[in-house]
Amino acid sequence: MNVRIYETPDSMKHMTIYDHTRLSAVDTCPTWGVLRYGMNKNIQGAGRAMALEAGAACHDAFAAIRFYQLQTTDRLPEHSAHWGPRVFGSQRWQSMCATTKSGNTDSANAVNFMLEALGTSGYYDDPDDKRRSMSNLEATCIEYLNKWDWSRYPVWVDDVNDPTARVGIEVPIDMIIESGEEHATDGFIVAQRIRYCGRMDGLHWNGPRDVSPLIVHENKTGGRLDLAWRMSFLMSHQVTGYTQGASVISGQLVKRAIVIGAQLPLPREYGNGIVYENAIREHYHVKRWTDWIFQALAQYVRYNHDPINAPKFTHSCNRYFRPCPFIPFCYEDDDGMKNMIEQMVDDIWNPLHDPGKASE
Repeated sequence: MNVRIYETPDSMKHMTIYDHTRLSAVDTCPTWGVLRYGMNKNIQGAGRAMALEAGAACHDAFAAIRFYQLQTTDRLPEHSAHWGPRVFGSQRWQSMCATTKSGNTDSANAVNFMLEALGTSGYYDDPDDKRRSMSNLEATCIEYLNKWDWSRYPVWVDDVNDPTARVGIEVPIDMIIESGEEHATDGFIVAQRIRYCGRMDGLHWNGPRDVSPLIVHENKTGGRLDLAWRMSFLMSHQVTGYTQGASVISGQLVKRAIVIGAQLPLPREYGNGIVYENAIREHYHVKRWTDWIFQALAQYVRYNHDPINAPKFTHSCNRYFRPCPFIPFCYEDDDGMKNMIEQMVDDIWNPLHDPGKASE
């Protein structure tokens, strides 16, 4: 491949940030992508995105489980104490740590630690959504914890002797992708360099620490974890990006990921609510991923800040079982769309947003 991928140096951190969410949004519908993730606009009173909110709350619980493993099974409590507040914020971290008691069993402490992270996530029930109630979230997260193998996948740490060295929990990815090939969409040439970012749920050793290959963990929540759900990760560009980010961060070739699905609410059949799906990435998968990135980038740059003239892909007006909030915008004439943009609220998306700092 005529592609170079490396960690973003300070001299390039002025570049615009792109991530899988932003690029896939413009691929799903250019109008949606440039409005929501280019101009950072949203419709006032559009309602809660319950699936996304519930998923984010569960991710807090999953991160808490990894931190509990880091400080207990992996025997690196100082690393956990340093990085935990940076993910959760100092106040939340202190309240999580306060739930662990010396007189409790280790499993009870793990449950309490995890449930405190979930309970302080900011998620709250919606009376119109019975499936994503907090009690259902708790049940799913407890089932996830019950299936968690505490010793199978040690958390990656950059340096076991330095608690401030990076750890493989909620890992920010910030890298430059350079291509030696021209990329075009309908004759529109795009720059051949992009700053690609994201946040990886987990980076672990696939066996004993330091002597095993590394493996990416990607958490997903969903209403159904069926064959279609499983098969989607054979091709997922998001997963490919995480393996490349892990390779850049660790300095090792990372080819494998495990997508861990947690069903919400849990199914009636006991034991089927947590699914582990393997995903392997070879060089040709990486080539297809970079081709897609530059194709989506060309589409994004072409229509960025011009949602009125951007194509409107009506097949995507309904996503995640809810209508797109921009349907009223797309229905208007040009003057009506201009007026609606002025009435929209700012809703900034930043894949490198540090959740710990926000909760201080």
